[in-house]
Amino acid sequence: MKMARKLWQKYPNEEFWNKKKKEEFPSLAYYLTGQGLQLLQAEFRLFSLDLGQTQQYDLSEGKIGEDLEIKPAPFKTLRDFLNG
Repeated sequence: MKMARKLWQKYPNEEFWNKKKKEEFPSLAYYLTGQGLQLLQAEFRLFSLDLGQTQQYDLSEGKIGEDLEIKPAPFKTLRDFLNG
């Protein structure tokens, strides 16, 4: 319980802890080590990340830009190609 209290004091978000799978942490003592604290901090930052609303674009309204006319290259025979 002492380990759980320490971790709860650092990261008091219940939703964060509920989303973690039990298979990910067989022991809470791992998260009190240096490597475990770094991992937990990275996961919490990722969990807390708020990217805001994404901007939606409606591309079906109309045409965007101008058409580019591509003229086909003149037909070359093998002899024209080899002669350069």
